[in-house]
Amino acid sequence: MAWIDETAAIIANATTHPKYQNLGLATYLVNECIHDMMEHTEIAIIHVLTDNEPAIKVYSKVGYEVYASFIMVGLE
Repeated sequence: MAWIDETAAIIANATTHPKYQNLGLATYLVNECIHDMMEHTEIAIIHVLTDNEPAIKVYSKVGYEVYASFIMVGLE
């Protein structure tokens, strides 16, 4: 979790080791982070790739909705 400023915070990366997936750990931890963020900021942000269905499922469970989509461009 990182603070952008007094109005926004972001969860930069949330991962679960495959051995511990499907136990509700990510949902619990993301939910706790969001509650902490919302005590101090107005906006809680998460970036996720559109093909990362497990992450999207977790974020949806804790109340996130798609707000915007972006195209990522890589340089070689």
